[in-house]
Amino acid sequence: MDHELWLDDSESIFIYMHVWRTLRESAVYGMDAHGVISRARQAYLPHLGRRGLDVRREMDAALDTK
Repeated sequence: MDHELWLDDSESIFIYMHVWRTLRESAVYGMDAHGVISRARQAYLPHLGRRGLDVRREMDAALDTK
């Protein structure tokens, strides 16, 4: 999906900069990122039922190869 972004006024520029600053400040790395991913897996996968087991196997296999 292509979306053009026009930064043609000061309000648009401010919003653009604010969003990217917020994303940068909310990013996590290293062990913190691992913890976020682990908690997301634990919260999300049980809701998938049988498909969740397949996804879990795929994810575990991908992690084992790295």
